[in-house]
Amino acid sequence: MAPMGTSALSSIGQVAFAFDIDGTLTRGSLAIPEASSALAYLQQNNIPFILLTNAGSSTEAAKASAISEILNVPLSPDQVVQGHTPFSALVDGPEQLRHKPVLVIGSDPTGDKARVVAKSYGFEQIITPSDILAAFPAIWPYPHFYELNDIQPLPQDVKIAAVFIFTKPADWAPVLQIIVDLLLSCDGRLGTLSPKNGNIDLPNSGYLQDGQPKIYISNSDMTVMEDHPHPRLGTGSFRAALQGAWSGITGKDVKLDFMEYGKPTQACFTFAEEALHNWRREQLGIQNHEILPPLKTVFMVGDSPLSDIRGANEYVSKYGTTWASVLVKTGVWDGKTKLTDKPSVVVETVKEAVEYGVGHEDYQAHVLDQARFATDLPSPMI
Repeated sequence: MAPMGTSALSSIGQVAFAFDIDGTLTRGSLAIPEASSALAYLQQNNIPFILLTNAGSSTEAAKASAISEILNVPLSPDQVVQGHTPFSALVDGPEQLRHKPVLVIGSDPTGDKARVVAKSYGFEQIITPSDILAAFPAIWPYPHFYELNDIQPLPQDVKIAAVFIFTKPADWAPVLQIIVDLLLSCDGRLGTLSPKNGNIDLPNSGYLQDGQPKIYISNSDMTVMEDHPHPRLGTGSFRAALQGAWSGITGKDVKLDFMEYGKPTQACFTFAEEALHNWRREQLGIQNHEILPPLKTVFMVGDSPLSDIRGANEYVSKYGTTWASVLVKTGVWDGKTKLTDKPSVVVETVKEAVEYGVGHEDYQAHVLDQARFATDLPSPMI
C-alpha cells in the first residue's frame, strides 16, 4: 500500500470505528483471524473504537472481559454497546422504571443472567420467567426447561410495568404464554383479563388500552452466527413468533407495538455515538469542559447487511459525522447473496476494514502491505 498523503495523516484524529462482534471479530468462542491485530493496531495509535453488537445477556463488563480473552486485546466496558445497553437509559427515563416491577427475558434457564444485567442498570424490582412459573405453575402446565430452584418471590398483586427482551429466551413456549397473558391483562396483573379486549368502539379494538406493559426488545436479528456453520434463529425470530401468536389470538389488524433497540435502529446508533464520543474523550484524556472537535467519519464494520450496513447507511449524526458502512465476508453475508443495502465498501476481513478506514483515500481493495500489518503487534501504517 502506498504511503498515505497529508490529508489522510491529518484526518486520523477525526476517524473512529464501531465493530460488530459475532461474524466480524469472533465466530462463536473463537477469534476470526487477524481481528486481534486489527484492534491492537488501533489501540497503539490512539484511534478510538467501540464494539457494537446486538448480542447480549451479560453485563458490559463481562462482555468486555470475554472478548478481551478471546482476542487477547484489553477492552474497557465503556467500549461495549450491546443491543440491550440502551435499556439503562430507561431506568430514570420518562417511564420512571427504577422502582417498578419489570419482567426480563434472557437466554439462560434460570433467568439470573438477565436479572444481573438489569440490576447493573439500576432496575430494582426484577422478575424473571422462572419467578412467574414458580408462583403460577398453571400458567404453563406443560414441561419446560426453566429451573425453579433459585427464584425470587413475587410481590402480592404485582403489576408488571414493562417487559424487557434482552435476548431470545431459553424456552420460547412458556415465555410466549406469559407475555401474551400480560398483553391481555388488566394493568399488567397476571391472571386478569381486560374487559376492553375486543371492543371495536375503542382504538385497536380495545387491545392494549388498559395499562398493559410496554415491550422493549434488544434487537430484531432474525438469525445470528454461532459455532454452527449456518445461521441460527435470533431474537428477531422470537419477536416474529410473538407477533404471530398475538395476531392469531386477537386478529391480524390488531397492532402490537415494540420499542426496538439494537442495530439498525436510530436509537441504537444514537446511543452508540454518545458512547464513542465519551470513550474518545477518555482515551485522549480530554475533560468534559474541553472542546473536542467532532469526528469526521466513523467506520461501521460488520457482517450483516440488514443490521450493520443498513443502520450505518440510514443514521444521521447530530454532530455531522459520516457513518461509513464496511461489510466483511466472515459472517452472515456469504459474498454471493444480492445486497439490497449497499455498503460503502466490501472487504474480506476486519483487517482490510481497518486498512480501508485508516487510509481510505489511498486504499485499493485487496492490495495490502502485509509488512505494515503484522499478525502479532502491528507497526504503525503511517
